[in-house]
Amino acid sequence: MAGDYAAALEAFLDRLDLQRVLLAGHSLGCLMAASFASTHRNRVERLLLSSPALGHGVPRGAALSAAAQARIDDLQTLGPEKFADLRAPRLVYAPDDNRDIVARVRDGMAKVRVPGYPQAARMLASGRLLDDAERLQVPTDVIVGAEDVVTPPDSARRAHAALRDPWRGSLTLVPGAGHALYQQTPAAFSAALDALAEIVG
Repeated sequence: MAGDYAAALEAFLDRLDLQRVLLAGHSLGCLMAASFASTHRNRVERLLLSSPALGHGVPRGAALSAAAQARIDDLQTLGPEKFADLRAPRLVYAPDDNRDIVARVRDGMAKVRVPGYPQAARMLASGRLLDDAERLQVPTDVIVGAEDVVTPPDSARRAHAALRDPWRGSLTLVPGAGHALYQQTPAAFSAALDALAEIVG
């Protein structure tokens, strides 16, 4: 569950003695970040949801969603290396023209392991980002690659629309970027991070 990861984040921040932070989540990390910010708003100055995964909303104890189960099955059947070969090109816009970026994404994805990745897939299955977004009382911005086919812009728009005033911040669509927008358009992603600090001042 996203709340379990949020609890782990709280313990991590406690160990670092960080009482209030600027928090950014990417993809599955948005489920974790929004869960944390919705229950610990006093510890989050501002939140950035990047390429947000909305979650599949499967109840605890129910069978996994087909998409989450497929991720687990692929990793266990193929192993990390072939799993990464299969999935990495989908994360990059125009992968044939951006082979160096695909290679970097693939290298990172090849590091996934059991049980960590299956746990994350189960969190995706049970996650409900829109529910947490409606509860947020933290200024929140959303950014997504305009060519993202994993968490498409429509998902980002739904997450942004679920935020309530006065907490709804900016919505940024980055042209020429897929799901791994921090790899494909690092300047745009860095600008979004910089904006968090600038707004807070």
